[in-house]
Amino acid sequence: MSEPQLTYAQLLETNNLIQQNADETYWLCATRTVQESKIFPVSAYILFSYLNCWYRYPELLRKIERHMSAEEIGDRARNQGIKIVAWCLPCFYLLGREMLINWGVITPSDGVKDLIYTLDFWKRFQLSWHRNNGNLINRQAGHRAQVLPEQRL
Repeated sequence: MSEPQLTYAQLLETNNLIQQNADETYWLCATRTVQESKIFPVSAYILFSYLNCWYRYPELLRKIERHMSAEEIGDRARNQGIKIVAWCLPCFYLLGREMLINWGVITPSDGVKDLIYTLDFWKRFQLSWHRNNGNLINRQAGHRAQVLPEQRL
């Protein structure tokens, strides 16, 4: 059986998710005053974590999803009032991809099915986690998030 072809709509949505993450990352970097640690060599270990995410996230997320959907994880995270996936999942993965593209190791079309799947998993988690405000990311609500329902707050 052949694999289903990627659709133009999937590519457009994935490009939009990449751009939203880029916009949020830019804002986070521009508004932070400290982006280093005196205890840990942030640059070295963070760069390796980006590569680790690029190579491992798609398969790890597929294994997770065989047991629990992204939406169910988002519901559970919201009900517990915790933040576990919001920025790091897509951005570490995308930064690993960007590093490898810049080094000439991969091309933008390499791993596109994994890219689409990973960002779709993140999107479904986010929409479930942000169910109370209907946003995908905090930037869409002026960098505010109402994760818990008003009654619980």
